[in-house]
Amino acid sequence: MKAFYTFLISCLIGTSLFAQFPQNIYTDASYTPFLYGVASFDPTDSQVIIWTHITPDNNTQTSITVTWEIATDSSFLNMVQSGTIVTDTTRDWTASVDVSNLNAYTTYYYRFQAPNGNYTRKGRTRTAPSASGISNVSHLRMAVASCSSVFSGFFNSYQQIAQRLDLDVVLHLGDYLYDFVDPDEEIRVPQPYPTSPVTKQEWRARHQYYLMDPDLRLARQVHPWIVTWDNHDTDYNGSTTQAEESREAFLEYVPMRLITPTDTKKIYRKFSYGSLVDIFMVDILLYRNVDNLPSGDPSILGTTQYNWLTTELQNSTAKWKLVGNQKMMCGWSVANIPTFFPVTLGNGSVLDTKSWDGFDAARDRLLDFIENNNIDNVMVLSGDAHVSMASDLHQAPTGSGYNGNTGSGSVAVEFLPTSITRGNFDEMGYPGWVVTAVEGYMATANPNQVFSNIVDHGYGILDLKSDSAIAEFWYMDILNETTSQTFETGLLLKDSENHWHRTNMNTPTNPKDYSGTLTSSKKIEMPSRDAQLTVFPNPSDGQFSITFELKKAEELSIDVVEVATGKLVKTVLKRSFGANEKQKIAIDLRDLSAGSYYLRLKGERLETGKVIVIK
Repeated sequence: MKAFYTFLISCLIGTSLFAQFPQNIYTDASYTPFLYGVASFDPTDSQVIIWTHITPDNNTQTSITVTWEIATDSSFLNMVQSGTIVTDTTRDWTASVDVSNLNAYTTYYYRFQAPNGNYTRKGRTRTAPSASGISNVSHLRMAVASCSSVFSGFFNSYQQIAQRLDLDVVLHLGDYLYDFVDPDEEIRVPQPYPTSPVTKQEWRARHQYYLMDPDLRLARQVHPWIVTWDNHDTDYNGSTTQAEESREAFLEYVPMRLITPTDTKKIYRKFSYGSLVDIFMVDILLYRNVDNLPSGDPSILGTTQYNWLTTELQNSTAKWKLVGNQKMMCGWSVANIPTFFPVTLGNGSVLDTKSWDGFDAARDRLLDFIENNNIDNVMVLSGDAHVSMASDLHQAPTGSGYNGNTGSGSVAVEFLPTSITRGNFDEMGYPGWVVTAVEGYMATANPNQVFSNIVDHGYGILDLKSDSAIAEFWYMDILNETTSQTFETGLLLKDSENHWHRTNMNTPTNPKDYSGTLTSSKKIEMPSRDAQLTVFPNPSDGQFSITFELKKAEELSIDVVEVATGKLVKTVLKRSFGANEKQKIAIDLRDLSAGSYYLRLKGERLETGKVIVIK
């Protein structure tokens, strides 16, 4: 990634190195020097981590003191806490504060301020409910995501997740970012072509590039996140130094409340959401093959983490026990696919030996523990596979102890929403009949897979109540920017049954009433991007024609800004425009150097734009 990082640095210091950004990639220029937005992580009933990044005014600054504020209203009239934090190059100018002494199950608003007085966007977060008192709840909703390559498509799913203000938290199960561009999925690739990061600075640059996507920034701004990493997020196979530095870079941009702050390998942790839900985030990336089981087989969790998880599961009094991990736990046999079939999957026996299928003894040991200790309502949440799957979990799903028609005998269940963008069978180029046939063969070999979809992309919604849990699959186009989404299906899990119901739901669950978490009627204002903006030709020699139409009349500023730094290059015009009137404006930018720029339309309500390229 050296060429790509050099390019980013060149943008930051203002050189004329030519670069081309794909569509919908730009920094948050309106809030300079906070170009990468705000975010919050790891909520508890009294704490939440708030985050931002500040870009120095020049390369001679050695440190910057950033002010932070948190309030119960978006106007910051009811400020509950504030403080300062010093950041510098050792943390790549990121600033994260673990705010404590907060009220349980309350929506808070937060922001940061630079020394020059400029503020970040207003962030919105929510603490978890407590297990007792007025904040204990009987209804929670969560988004579940994984495998989000900015190069493989548009982050439309993040945009939709951001719009769901009733969500309590976003769970990301790994491959939050990608170290390389898949050559079969070159949908949004900048030039120069990105290569895999090696150094700490290159990993930092990759995180910054991801945060040039406005949909990811918005989802991080609006909801608290709980995240684990997977193999594409860090250099886990590199040297000790490279692996450590990649983890440090990850934690700079996606902070976690570590059990041992100095041990970046130890990211497994627990979150309690009242008496309704306990979430156990585990890490099978760094602990696989570290220890052996008593049987001599390799462990996927390691001894210490296994003991922690089983103790927590046994002691949990929550209705639902969610185990968030990176890989598919249910078995995925491919043994009955005919050898003449034009598809080669896995090793001929199972699809992926890097998942729990490669550690079947460790999987059986965990399921045995759950079964033998009569622990009900365990749901494993998984990523990595790039497909949609709702499965029952059993030690021998093709044996007599489990009935695939009814789910009888199931020990726990698994919910695996598809990838945000990363490729699956659809990107492999197989015709529809091949995909249908593969799904048929796999259904026969894997009776515990209650629902599967191996071609679509999107995210999951988990709706949890005291008597039931519903897992929903939502799909979106990744090849074009869109706000249109499709509800595929929902699956029902009833209290203490430990298996998915076989009748899928045709309508989604209703949004949850979240008014009880607000101490003020004011909500965060998310700018509209709906102006039907088009730019033609693009690229061009500097002469562009732009068209747009506003739903409401307002004054707009049409600006040209640098994509990477957010620096204002010029204001093309500033005036009022009427509603429902087709606007067509010719702009001449031939005085600018060749390169990528962001053409921004900004008003009180509207904020949108397009990346333009001057040849």
